[in-house]
Amino acid sequence: MLSIYALLYLAYIILPIIPVLDITAPVEPAGRQKMIITFVAFFLVYLLSWRNRDLAGMLLITGYIASILADTLLENLRLEALILGLPVMILGILMVRDWYRQLLNLLASIYTLYQIWRTITYFAVIKDLALLDWILISALLIIWMVGYIFLWKRPASAGWIFIFWFLVLMGTVVTDRGGLEYPLAAVTIGLPGLILGILFILLGRKQKRIIKSQGAQSAADT
Repeated sequence: MLSIYALLYLAYIILPIIPVLDITAPVEPAGRQKMIITFVAFFLVYLLSWRNRDLAGMLLITGYIASILADTLLENLRLEALILGLPVMILGILMVRDWYRQLLNLLASIYTLYQIWRTITYFAVIKDLALLDWILISALLIIWMVGYIFLWKRPASAGWIFIFWFLVLMGTVVTDRGGLEYPLAAVTIGLPGLILGILFILLGRKQKRIIKSQGAQSAADT
């Protein structure tokens, strides 16, 4: 699957360059340079995947989330980037095996640091923030931090808290509060949290099944 995506990615870059095909380039020249650099990084990870699938999968997931966050901070995010990059993250999740729990903890830790940085920066930049907005932004950070504390012992509970955090974030957009007036900005900021929430729920259920099977095996042995 990763090989197929690599070929499609390469065709997406090369085909518009061929004059005979008369295919219009989908992005500006500066955007194409960034796309080529991104492909080179992807290709290096692709080569790594033949030797270490776990590490390659972790890099794919981290790279996708980092690129989305970077584009959001630079106000250069496109819906095209979200859609085209999503298969990369899905393939990365499927590739990670033994490092699954460690990977989720790492990503949650990185995203937690981002949430803290974003909240502090927002309070520092916006001086005339309304009291309700201040409360909502603080509440979002508190909810996320509670989920982060839970993930180390109860990953499924942490996952549900992260999903609740995402719903509250979407609620601030619907009510036009919290400083995120643009739905796309809220979705891109909240999407990694929603994905982490789903993955932690799946991890918690997997752990419960393992514990039950071990208990049944112990009972059978006795």
